[in-house]
Amino acid sequence: MLERKLYMAGLGGNRYEISIENLKKMAYDAKIKKTDLVIVVETSDDGSAQEKTFRCDQIKGVAELFDQGERDREAARVQDEREREAARELKEQEKSQRREELLREQELRYRQKLAQNKLNIKERREQLKQEDRRQGRTALKQVKKTISHIVWFIPFLAFCSLSLWNIDSEVGILATIILALFCLYKHLMLLVYLTQYHAETIKKAILVASGKDEYSDDEYDEI
Repeated sequence: MLERKLYMAGLGGNRYEISIENLKKMAYDAKIKKTDLVIVVETSDDGSAQEKTFRCDQIKGVAELFDQGERDREAARVQDEREREAARELKEQEKSQRREELLREQELRYRQKLAQNKLNIKERREQLKQEDRRQGRTALKQVKKTISHIVWFIPFLAFCSLSLWNIDSEVGILATIILALFCLYKHLMLLVYLTQYHAETIKKAILVASGKDEYSDDEYDEI
């Protein structure tokens, strides 16, 4: 029976035995080259041996594995590249979605802040309206009160002053001076209150005539 063994030629004339399966596997994995030499030793039943040297790409069943391995590695490389590209695209999409979410969150916070500012402005303007109304009512009340003093109280003081003048001239003079100062004070305050009241009235009339309202929220209606 003919026995056949394979040897890979090494450096310095060395060789090592290799099976055909390992040779095929090494060829497929590109761990050997096509030009590497393989020594085939055939031993017959009578003990005679014969050696033949071949290149790896000359051995049947091995030569095609070089190309098959190269094609498979290239396909795997292309597949890996596609997977890496898909992963990069997915990562970019996630980053883009995150940026969009951050922009939406920032816009929402901005709108909430703007809405809160609008509410604060409305509340402040309502306070100012109420304060202006209160000041207007206070000024009108002071005008009415001062007029009432002039109409009723000053004539009464004048009557008392004249009575005191008839009783005692010195006391009458002092009472007259006091009455005069009081009358002057009341008239001056009346002018002040009237000026304040009319100033508010004129300001409101001007705003109404111009079609404007100093408390208008129109510029804040759109957010």
